[in-house]
Parts: sequence; C-alpha cells; structure tokens
Amino acid sequence: EWSVAMSGVRAISRPGHSIRGVRWRLASFIVLGLCACVLAYGLSNSIYFVDAINLSGAAFVPGEDIYRAADVGGENILWVNPRAVEGRIEQIPGVEEALVRIEFPAIVNVQVVEKKPVMSWRQGGETVWVDARGEILPPWFDLPWLLPVTVDDFVPPVVVN
Repeated sequence: EWSVAMSGVRAISRPGHSIRGVRWRLASFIVLGLCACVLAYGLSNSIYFVDAINLSGAAFVPGEDIYRAADVGGENILWVNPRAVEGRIEQIPGVEEALVRIEFPAIVNVQVVEKKPVMSWRQGGETVWVDARGEILPPWFDLPWLLPVTVDDFVPPVVVN
C-alpha cells in the first residue's frame, strides 16, 4: 500500500531548474564584480585625473585665471560637472559666456566668449577697461589700440566688479 500511495506523489524540486538558477546567480555576481573593478580602476587610476584644460576663445582674460576659476585641477573626470565649471568661469570679469565639454580619459575643453574692451579709463592713478555696454573690466595688459580716456580729479577710481 505504501509504495502505491507514494508512486502518485511528484517531487517538488526540479534538479535541472535549480542548477540553472545557480548559474544565473554566479553570472550575476561575476558581472557585479567586474563592474566594481572597473569603477575602482576609474576612481583610482591617474589617467582619469584632470591636470589641465584645453582653452579656446581667450584673448584678453589670462588662461591661468580661467583655469583657477574652473577649479578642476586634480579632480577625477567622473566628478567634473560641466555646468558648474561654466558657472564658475562666467563669474570672471571679462567672460561673457563659457562652454565646457568633457572627454575621456581626462580632457576638459573650455571655450569662452569674452567681453571686448573698447576704451581704457584712467582715473585717480588707476586704469580699467570699459566694454561697449559700459561694463568695467580689469586691465590684464596694455592694449595700445584702446580709446584712452583720462580723468584728472582725485575722486576714488572706478572699481571692477
């Protein structure tokens, strides 16, 4: 009787199915491990750290000032936020607009559009540049072709914002 009753019972576990499940789990762990290794490599290898920028469009504002404002030196390229870098560069007096693009392994391309000075204003022993809209810019170097304007009074000089 016992053997007859047991012969109608099906086994719950399927040996073929459980082996397939183990294979998929093993494959998933291998893929996860590879991703972790790639991430660790990208976060630690020196080729992914920025040490310079590729700058274009700067004729008046010194490149050192733009590099310093970009604040990307020594930063991992994975953490560089192009919009934040653009915002910092656009705070420099004389920079109208900045466009930042990143490339791997660690290239930061910066293109700037500068405000163009049209006149050199000298007052109280200080000189500033003035653009076509009347905005005051610092005089980074001597531009002999600028329209010179000299004001002979002792009023405090104009301040660059």
